[in-house]
Amino acid sequence: MVAASGNAPQTAKRHIAVVGAGVAGLSCARAIQARGLRVSVLERNAVIGGRLGDPLAERGGSDMGAQYLTVQSEVFVEEARRWINAGLLQAWDVQLIDLSNGQVALKRGNAMSAKKGVRS
Repeated sequence: MVAASGNAPQTAKRHIAVVGAGVAGLSCARAIQARGLRVSVLERNAVIGGRLGDPLAERGGSDMGAQYLTVQSEVFVEEARRWINAGLLQAWDVQLIDLSNGQVALKRGNAMSAKKGVRS
């Protein structure tokens, strides 16, 4: 919050615009709203989700970008749980390939996909 001319912040009058309804935009809007500020999310597409969106084409739907996301940080785990409860995401049991030690190792990953699943 920025104080105008050294006065106390005018939080009650602030209305914040977040551009984009992807993962980052929706997370940002939620954090702003949690601080008691009024927020509007502006999205140019007919569907929300950004690259995780699910546009329908004449011959069916398609994934626009990321088909799934891995969830590692505790802060993001909490946010992902809220999205699962809202019906936007589903847990996806996935095997990941770990090349960090110079060898191929399979490990279980904590991943999420859109509620309709992965199409590609």
